[in-house]
Amino acid sequence: MLFRILFILFCFLELILSAQNSKTLIFGYVKDAATDIPIQNIDVYIDGNEKVGTITNKEGYYELQIAKIPSKIIFSHIAYEPQQLKVEQPENHKVDIELITKYHTIGVAEITASAKKIINDKTLYVLDYELFGDNLMLIAHHFAQKPDLYLMTIGGDTLARTQINETPVKLHKDCFGNIHLITEKHAFQIFYENNSLNLIYPISVKEFSKKIEPIITKINDKLFYKEYFVNNQVLIYYYREKDSTDKKLSVIADENSLRMLSDRERFMSMGKAYTDADMRFEELFFYDPIFSPLFNINDTLIILNFIDSKIEFFNSNCNLIKEVNIDFHKEKNWKEDIITDTKTGNFYSLYRKNGIARLLEIDINKGKTGRLFTIPNFIFIDKIRVHNNKIFFLDSDQKNNELQMLYIQNLN
Repeated sequence: MLFRILFILFCFLELILSAQNSKTLIFGYVKDAATDIPIQNIDVYIDGNEKVGTITNKEGYYELQIAKIPSKIIFSHIAYEPQQLKVEQPENHKVDIELITKYHTIGVAEITASAKKIINDKTLYVLDYELFGDNLMLIAHHFAQKPDLYLMTIGGDTLARTQINETPVKLHKDCFGNIHLITEKHAFQIFYENNSLNLIYPISVKEFSKKIEPIITKINDKLFYKEYFVNNQVLIYYYREKDSTDKKLSVIADENSLRMLSDRERFMSMGKAYTDADMRFEELFFYDPIFSPLFNINDTLIILNFIDSKIEFFNSNCNLIKEVNIDFHKEKNWKEDIITDTKTGNFYSLYRKNGIARLLEIDINKGKTGRLFTIPNFIFIDKIRVHNNKIFFLDSDQKNNELQMLYIQNLN
């Protein structure tokens, strides 16, 4: 009798453990609701636990194992309205999903192309680069050698080269279109004439950082600047007239962060101990500077105000002439980087997933999104630029992560 009871208990426990360890498999295809075309790269994950997830393949197929019932599966993509699937029974089954194009999207097309190295010399590494008209200005060097300054075509042909006598740090393009070489000690303006590069007007890095670098853009006699206040949670854009008077253009404030700061002040007023370490931790993890970049397109000032989810347009007299609502920055994997095509004026927003970069085309006048471009096979690329429908970026050498190569990829 005792043996029979123990045997039944053992079987019962085994059944419970088996149920706990089993997982439910949900699988199927994701398609465009309007065209019935399979959709690749749809994020499929458990609501509340994005680490448990997958993406659809070229055929739009997905598989996801669920350990906990009930659960909710989220289907998400930049260009589509998200959709939820409730799983309430521990049974493996197929579920096909249809996604609806977002109302603000002007054309859904994910374009994946292959990138190639610009420089044919495989031993020439790039420290930094800037677009110079239809050409490229580079700080580049061979392995274990001092860097030189190069002017190259987009095809990789060298137009000019000159030595750098100080330790270079970076290149900087100012609002006037001039490129400066920044070294550890000085800043030089780069001048190209008669097939030669010259470094002129040297000033100290400190003076350059104070007088030249802060200028964002220029319209007529107005110079435009920005300044942060209140733990970087208030951003003020202003301009300086020819008579040196400063006038406000726009004020952007993160009300939620300001409220948190106010709570901190009340906490401290109660006599609670608040250390310097506490403040440094807050500033590092909770109070990143507001990201709301300003652009000058044909003397129209454009501020992408991501705090208030709108784009603000100002004319050359600094009067607000238009506002457009946006929400593309609320998407998963969005990064604080807006890239403009220096030739066409097109805008792109950057997204990253698992280190892979994707550029989403933005219709800046309507706040709508367009084509999505993926840069495959490269993880955590750096310094992405766009010129004449071509993407440029730096990527670390496979053999030595401290060395970088320059790549190009077509957007068409």
